[in-house]
Amino acid sequence: MANFINNNIVLALGLILIFGIIIAYFIEKLKLPVVTGYIILGILLGPYIAHLVPKTLLTHSNLIANVVLSIVAFMISRNFSYTTFKKTGKQILSVSLLEASSSWLFVTLGVFFFLRKPLYIALLLGALSAATDPASTLMVSREYKTRGPVTNVLLGTVAIDDAWGLIIFVISMIIAIQTKGGNAVHISPIKMIGSAILEIVYTLGIGAIAGFVALPLSRLIHHKSSKLILSLGFILLTAGIAMYLHYSPLLACMALGTVVVNFVEGERDYFEGIEFFAAPLLLVLFVVVGAGFNLKALASIGAVGGVYIVMRFIGKYTGATIGATLSKAPKTVRKYVGIGLIPQAGVALGMAVLGEQYFPGTGQYILTVIIATTLILEVFGPPITKIVFKKAGEITLKEEER
Repeated sequence: MANFINNNIVLALGLILIFGIIIAYFIEKLKLPVVTGYIILGILLGPYIAHLVPKTLLTHSNLIANVVLSIVAFMISRNFSYTTFKKTGKQILSVSLLEASSSWLFVTLGVFFFLRKPLYIALLLGALSAATDPASTLMVSREYKTRGPVTNVLLGTVAIDDAWGLIIFVISMIIAIQTKGGNAVHISPIKMIGSAILEIVYTLGIGAIAGFVALPLSRLIHHKSSKLILSLGFILLTAGIAMYLHYSPLLACMALGTVVVNFVEGERDYFEGIEFFAAPLLLVLFVVVGAGFNLKALASIGAVGGVYIVMRFIGKYTGATIGATLSKAPKTVRKYVGIGLIPQAGVALGMAVLGEQYFPGTGQYILTVIIATTLILEVFGPPITKIVFKKAGEITLKEEER
């Protein structure tokens, strides 16, 4: 049976979607977010248990993640309309900058002082802790139809974490390379920082240009189906160009969506169409993510994984709370937004893979820690995010609608 499915991707995708609906039903009965169920389903169907996820899907998991996360970035950019950002922009920037840098600081200090690991290892783990997971956060928000200041700030924060995470990772790489010495690849610090800044500027520029190119085309179409095709086409075009240039497709599509939400007439149709289209893609993504986790890695992370998870949470919560306070955010934002930043996924894994290239051997160890902690944070993070929305009073979905 497993061999038959491994040779039939279409059949496997059908089973994934059907099993996904079934497990979503039972997960909803437990009042948990469905994203948690999708990840558990992926683990059950993966190579360690049922062997029902084709190896081809796992091999191309990075491609699947880039495409789906590009769509997610576009969807989240809906929160960057001028009217919304005028209200929460200062809060989003303050919260995101401080929570990302605080988790970097806390994890670095925890690994270095508590576990006595070399500074370069502590720095790299600290840098990887800055990233969050916009996909699972968005899924929880959409599932429970959340509305309010916590939702706006939280979605805005996870949307731009990619940029802060990249900058922090580059700085950490520079210090780590200089600290470790030996066989590490030596790169000019000025050149590395300059390249990172230019990369972010170019990436945002690609998305913005694509958005303005789409603007005149959007005036020629009126049917919702045509709007879906146009928006999806430009998302894939933008992501593809960014990936070809080795830039972040998430940042590029976030810029694309920002142009659409602010300049395209009837922008609501574009975002709502993409949201319906994204639902099965997100299901497949999280099942593949769950299937791709190495369960054996959980036993190998030991104290490092524990310190990483605890210090990351303390850093995120402390930084987000301070950022929300400094920006004079509402009380609910100050109280809850930091707790909603637990999930961690694609961006952290991608940067960990890059670190492995610069630090052979050590990089593999760091990648194992990130894979194992990501599994834990992705399973338990979404339910906690749901609690955050509930405590903040921003869940608008009625119980009988579930």
